[in-house]
Amino acid sequence: SGKTHLIALVRHQKPPLVVIIRDNDEPGIRGAKLLAQLLTRPCRNVLVIAPPVGVKDVREWIAAGATRSDLDRLIHPTGEHQRLTHG
Repeated sequence: SGKTHLIALVRHQKPPLVVIIRDNDEPGIRGAKLLAQLLTRPCRNVLVIAPPVGVKDVREWIAAGATRSDLDRLIHPTGEHQRLTHG
């Protein structure tokens, strides 16, 4: 619903990487894929990550105790900055 604003923000900020945390259901997977495709126009480096299996979404993951380190391990699995380029 906020795709237009998000695309404008990414165009303005020009981040080196955009990370999308998707929900673990079919609508969340489809929505994240569509959003990633839209965001690769203003930012070529877009990474889609997901909470662990059995966790519905990022809110549930945080409530279960997710930490910044958990996110960092998904974003930078080798400990280094890793980018996934779509398009």
